[in-house]
Amino acid sequence: MEAIKLTKTIRSHTLQISELDQFQGQTVEIIILALEQTPRTKPVRTQKKSAGGMLSKYKNIELWEQESHAWERAVKEKYANR
Repeated sequence: MEAIKLTKTIRSHTLQISELDQFQGQTVEIIILALEQTPRTKPVRTQKKSAGGMLSKYKNIELWEQESHAWERAVKEKYANR
């Protein structure tokens, strides 16, 4: 029976194991064991930046009041003279 032993750090829910080429077409048993006994924690997720957060340096607080009436003004400007 042929066997391979690999040690890899899991960084996602998908593993790519190129060493399995020699086993193509065969039925195999895959066993995964943790080497360290650490308390289970939630997976670390990278924080996604929101567009608002990335553009916050361009905000103009003085224009916030005008925002609530912007749609109304835009429609009036577009359709007032029809």
